[in-house]
Amino acid sequence: MSRTHEASPQGGHSYDGEISYGFLVKTLGATVVFLVLACAFIYWLYFFFLDLEKQADPAAPVLSEASLPIEVPGPKLLQLPERELDRNLSAAEKQLHSYGWVDEAAGIAHVPIDRALDLAVAQLAAASHDAAVTDEADSEETPNRTDAVPPTE
Repeated sequence: MSRTHEASPQGGHSYDGEISYGFLVKTLGATVVFLVLACAFIYWLYFFFLDLEKQADPAAPVLSEASLPIEVPGPKLLQLPERELDRNLSAAEKQLHSYGWVDEAAGIAHVPIDRALDLAVAQLAAASHDAAVTDEADSEETPNRTDAVPPTE
């Protein structure tokens, strides 16, 4: 595998197409060495900066984390919800059927539900009666205009 030089018509040399394997092996070897060195350098940089990061932000001591109270978000669940439900229902039932103050300073009280319904019905009846009396008074004062105007055909 040697190179053969032949004179070309233009006066230069031409090669017969043989490849120099020595040059190819040297180029490939240099490329592999370069890639290995580049990978080694990147590997070193990674651990160098990792060490810098650890020094800049040291981890908190384990004991300081253990002393912090742990808050679990969410609803507070009852151990015996039936008992709590019964207590709430009996308190509501007691308030529905008794007199008491909601805000004594403001003068707001609560009355039993039966008494409140009676008061509401009486108040509605009085308002309805007042409205009927007002309507009757209005109709007596105002003549019926439909009678005064003859129908048109």
